[in-house]
Amino acid sequence: MNMSTIHRGASGRAETTTSRRGQQRRILISAYALSPILGWEPGAGWNICSRLAAYHDVTVLARSWNETLWPQDARHREEAERFMRADRPFRGLTIHFVASPPLSRLLQPQPLVSLRSPFYFQGYAAWQRAAYREAVRLHRERPFDGAHQLTISTFREPGYLWKLGVPFIWGPIGGGENIPFDYFSDFGSHDIVYYALKNLANNVHRWTKWRSRTAACRAERVFVSSAELHGTIARWGRAPNMMPEVGTPNWSRRPRCYDGSRPLRLCWTGLHIGRKALPIALRSLAVLKARGLGERVHLTILGAGPETRTWQALCQQLQVQEMATWTGEVPFQRMREGLKGRTPS
Repeated sequence: MNMSTIHRGASGRAETTTSRRGQQRRILISAYALSPILGWEPGAGWNICSRLAAYHDVTVLARSWNETLWPQDARHREEAERFMRADRPFRGLTIHFVASPPLSRLLQPQPLVSLRSPFYFQGYAAWQRAAYREAVRLHRERPFDGAHQLTISTFREPGYLWKLGVPFIWGPIGGGENIPFDYFSDFGSHDIVYYALKNLANNVHRWTKWRSRTAACRAERVFVSSAELHGTIARWGRAPNMMPEVGTPNWSRRPRCYDGSRPLRLCWTGLHIGRKALPIALRSLAVLKARGLGERVHLTILGAGPETRTWQALCQQLQVQEMATWTGEVPFQRMREGLKGRTPS
């Protein structure tokens, strides 16, 4: 198998230390999406894995990007390697990059951020099978004390780590929430078809995903990100716990308070796809402008995606372009500049 490893230790080899909260455990995590520079699922995977490594010996199985098929995403692995080499507190973290098998490469022809192919999750399941074979090999060499299915967080694909025979945690999982039909008025024709079919698939998969049901019942803990999925997992026979879907960086700054004495600066971030519903915010700006408050509110819009041009055209149509700044995609670590009220460089 085409697989490589990054380990961060003081001596450059595997280390065993005592956790600050008791005995250190060996934890195996499946984090297909993993990046120290992005938000969304790759950033969540990185934040959770790197923080857990402060307390335990963490081994992560992550996708190895194919530079031919995904040249733009090749930088994610390079950034991970740079972070691991830097003087950062990742002493207990080991990353195994597992190459995508042929079926994954066939069914996932687009970058990860699109998630629009109807066969995407079939390709994702093929990678999970390859990751499980690597997990079995590692477990035989040196047994793990627990396993965690982390990213991509979907109730459709639980992976296979629950078969290792060690305590298993799944989540936080999402992907089972239906898109309200009121949103469809802001969708293009492609999104209308896509999300209508996805809503239908959600309703069908809640009753037909037997491997997901089995994994949930065998898990020690299942974390979900919505009340809708909470009900689904409960009907499967496992009482889940609620947990936010994304991990957050270790930011120590206190929230700023707004007292009305200065212009209100807001920040919106996310993939520019239909279900993120940025037009709701843009129309809100138009209402504020009509009330004479246009100079009192400014919105910084981070991110990019297939809907960027459509949303920018709507911004022009609503005549609120002076109330909004579009930054494009920025590294996750610089996103905080937008949250501080400055335009990320």
